[in-house]
Amino acid sequence: MPGRSTPEELAAGHLDGSDEPAGGVEVGDRSAPAQNARPTPVSTTARTEASSATRSSSDNSASMGGTVTVLGFFPALAKRLDLAAGMLSGGEQQMLAIGRALMQGPKVLLIDELSMGLAPVIVQGLLPIVRQVADETGAAVILVEQHVHLALGIAEHAVVMVHGGIALRGPAKELLAAPSRLEQAYLGG
Repeated sequence: MPGRSTPEELAAGHLDGSDEPAGGVEVGDRSAPAQNARPTPVSTTARTEASSATRSSSDNSASMGGTVTVLGFFPALAKRLDLAAGMLSGGEQQMLAIGRALMQGPKVLLIDELSMGLAPVIVQGLLPIVRQVADETGAAVILVEQHVHLALGIAEHAVVMVHGGIALRGPAKELLAAPSRLEQAYLGG
């Protein structure tokens, strides 16, 4: 049964069950083939990951300006660049993953369960940065998140999915201001 991450899996082209991307993403009149994200080896340093993300960009002139720009969004990583990625905290690993993606100059940034395994205080610090990234880069951000109220606090538009179907959609501020509508969507009342 489809779940919250199904739209991201569809956009990334992973729904055919193989290791190869199955589709692509269309944004406006442009399309891009799906690309599999590669996991960060635990022994690779954050600095190496940042530089390899820049080198692997298909158009470095369109990238976000490399490590300096990423560190502007995530200054906490500056002191940790020479540390093995596997030694970073969960929040720092999320910052590194988002930073690597940003260095590709995306039009759409897919973020699945940013809060997974992170302390709420870390999530509260990361979500405003996601909003800042969207505002400053112009990238559309598709955020799949179980902490609905936190996500609604930074989103423009929200879609609430229950059991693979759309139960509710609308401007995030309106949904945040109407907790009874959210409760009804989730509980099926």
